Amino acid sequence: MPTTAEKALNDAFLDLVYADQETVDAEFDELIATSWEPPPPAPHPTPADRPPPRRAAQPEDQPPRLRHRPRRRKQPARQRSPPTPRR
Repeated sequence: MPTTAEKALNDAFLDLVYADQETVDAEFDELIATSWEPPPPAPHPTPADRPPPRRAAQPEDQPPRLRHRPRRRKQPARQRSPPTPRR
């Protein structure tokens, strides 16, 4: 257990060290900076990480483009008359 003189000396030393807050902060920052390595650089984005490319905007007065041609509609079948009797 420290004696009264040692305790008074320790208290005086700590008061001296903690008297200048800027010095304490600078020392702390320096200790932290030398204790840890800088973080690794961010990895390059993979194709799955990239957003899909944006499509060009269509003008308002034009219909949107289709990827395939629309099918032609079949003409409705003509109604046939009853067969004529054979003679």
